[in-house]
Amino acid sequence: MYRTPLRDTRVAIIGLTGRVPSTSFVPGLPLVDAVELAAAWAAALAERLGIRLLVIKGDTLARHRLRDPRVPADVDVLVDPAAFERYCAAIAAAGWAERPVPRINQRGAHSVTYLHDGWPCDIDVHHRYPGFLAQPSTVFEELWRHRVAQPFAHVPVPTPDRVSSLAVMALHAMRDGAVNDRHRAELDRARSAALTDAERVELAELARTTGCTGPLHDVLTDLGVDVAVEDSPELREWRARVASSSRGAYPWLLLWREASWRERPRILFRALWPTRSDMLAARPETPDRVGAVVLARAARLVRGIRGLPVGIRALRSSGAGPSVTPR
Repeated sequence: MYRTPLRDTRVAIIGLTGRVPSTSFVPGLPLVDAVELAAAWAAALAERLGIRLLVIKGDTLARHRLRDPRVPADVDVLVDPAAFERYCAAIAAAGWAERPVPRINQRGAHSVTYLHDGWPCDIDVHHRYPGFLAQPSTVFEELWRHRVAQPFAHVPVPTPDRVSSLAVMALHAMRDGAVNDRHRAELDRARSAALTDAERVELAELARTTGCTGPLHDVLTDLGVDVAVEDSPELREWRARVASSSRGAYPWLLLWREASWRERPRILFRALWPTRSDMLAARPETPDRVGAVVLARAARLVRGIRGLPVGIRALRSSGAGPSVTPR
């Protein structure tokens, strides 16, 4: 049985009265407890506002026996897209602040990450999930239809069911090219998951409805799930992102391709020499000193130049090269 590690005094922070308590920091709160509490609090806040929300990834995967238990660094939630802005406003009103991100990462962002002073984990609020290529509202409705309750801090919280969580885990592992050992291990676990015949039927239906038949084609094949794949610009862009590992030159080349000639000089300059705030957001471990930031920019430039051929190939595979006629 999966253990909920909270002491009674910490359970009281969440409370079982139906109201949403404060997430004021508890001195010495371990990360494992903080994740439990933050997940329950995020779900309680959504319930109070009448907003549908699913806690995804993290501990939900271990509880479905899709991966080994480990303590996640944050809490991921998927919110009904129609209520995303209202939920984010409520998170901010409760004292959580947006994590700064480089402007290039704001293009087509699928989530906003929130931090709280002294709180040892983040809350990552998604309005869509990369790899599900159907409309975000369609994807959410399908995942919500397949929801199950799991206990966080002794409070039942809506989460995707096992089959839906399998798709979420595989897409997350693939999204950046499965370049690290953890993502490769999760992808291997997804490919070899034991499924019943009923679960295979459910997974095929989920993949068709949410538009992940293309992104998950190889995984579905390994699981014995037969689905047809139709080519689309969205699928080509997904495959380009996976091929480029979402890093280096590719996001900038994509932005360049979609920009007007008037916008391109500024994009080129910022690609070569990002602002101080963007550099610190991308590399928060960089000391906020002139020399350290300049060195970080130079190292980034070298990495970008090395990754340029991969980025160009990925961009061309997505449907067009970097010399597309601008709008």
